Amino acid sequence: MLRFSPPVKYTDAWIVFPTVYAFNIFPQTHHVETFREIDTLGAAGNRTAVTELGGRTVTYTYDDLYRLTSESISNDSHGVNGSASYGYDAVGNRLNRSSSITPVPSQSSTYDPNDRLTSDAYDNNGNTTTANGNSYAYDFENHLTSLNGGTVRYVYDGDGNRVAKIIGGVTTNYLVDTNNLTGYAQVVEELQGGTVTKQFTYGHDLISQRMVGDSLSFYQSDGHGSVRLLTNASGAITDAYDYDAFGNLLYRSGTTPNDYLYSGEQFDATA
Repeated sequence: MLRFSPPVKYTDAWIVFPTVYAFNIFPQTHHVETFREIDTLGAAGNRTAVTELGGRTVTYTYDDLYRLTSESISNDSHGVNGSASYGYDAVGNRLNRSSSITPVPSQSSTYDPNDRLTSDAYDNNGNTTTANGNSYAYDFENHLTSLNGGTVRYVYDGDGNRVAKIIGGVTTNYLVDTNNLTGYAQVVEELQGGTVTKQFTYGHDLISQRMVGDSLSFYQSDGHGSVRLLTNASGAITDAYDYDAFGNLLYRSGTTPNDYLYSGEQFDATA
């Protein structure tokens, strides 16, 4: 019998998002706890602190408009500690970031009258055409179709779902399920040369990824929905991920190919 502990516990001060599995087979009981976080909330429900199972703690501060003004990471087992502060203009554009968190450098930004970054270029529809040394092209429906003159190309179906990506002459096709419990179109298979290379299983969220002919990985997420761990069929942790408040990847361990990261969404490193 497989029993799940209550996924969320509420009190006035904190929220616990445990991932706890209890297996009761004959007289034996086995518990596996892969990830736990305790969230401290402000009076308006904004998250002011997170304490994780391994001791990692992140604290947050906000301005009067509840925009994030700082985050501070401590007791990180991987040594990725430090703090970052953020400044904004009157309409909410982020002007600067001052950071001592090693993977996230300090930066400043300026904007045009349409609130677009002046460091980038845009077409008349507002699509970004150049940014960070890359160039982008779009179709008449504003779908991204190519990167850097066609070194990477994308293909869409009539509903706007991405169904193929071509890199260096290699095409990856995506089988998309538009009717599933998540309420959104989801990739359930990836294929190359007509052969299935990856398969994904969904419930209300992404459950697992199977590399065909290789490993099965289960996704473990935090309260924000960000993927924090991958575990194998035995429950052992194979990969781990940490992020800052804006989704920048701070730490990654393991070698399992995986594109689902911050907020549980696909990350396309080529774009």
